[in-house]
Amino acid sequence: MKSKITKLYRDLEGKCYAVIDIACDYMDTLKALKDKDVDVDIKKYSERRSLDANAALWKLLDMMSAKVGKNKDALYLEMLADYGVFTHIIVKKNAVEKFKQEYKLCKELGEVNINGKKGIQLQCYFGSSTYNKEEFSKLLNGVVEEAKLLGIYLISEQEKELLLSKWGKK
Repeated sequence: MKSKITKLYRDLEGKCYAVIDIACDYMDTLKALKDKDVDVDIKKYSERRSLDANAALWKLLDMMSAKVGKNKDALYLEMLADYGVFTHIIVKKNAVEKFKQEYKLCKELGEVNINGKKGIQLQCYFGSSTYNKEEFSKLLNGVVEEAKLLGIYLISEQEKELLLSKWGKK
């Protein structure tokens, strides 16, 4: 949840305290945990990606899949291959299938020889849920352009920019 640390102090015995503003919706939970050991994970807040931008991506993919007769998920993988974020890795031959299971899309580029050891080079694509604003923007722009080629217009340029401005993931 988003919150603010409003006060930090140390008592005379050296114990440190942080006062955190928390939405009242959580009061019952906090009361139930009072005087109990709890796990606490505090990190700098960053905006979550906009579900609207993600919804627009999947709506476009759905409309495109209906038009071209392909499965929406298969089309998503094609769009990742064209506009997505990837990394190259080299693995032992017996590890190739494991890596293919770990990534949304993983292409075998062939055998390589490094320092006398053979390996398989893979181009592995990350799922869009891991993308930052710029990465998602490239993917969405690509899908919007592909949709236009099929005569599908879901959102205007202004709407697309508004959705991307709300993505906000840093």
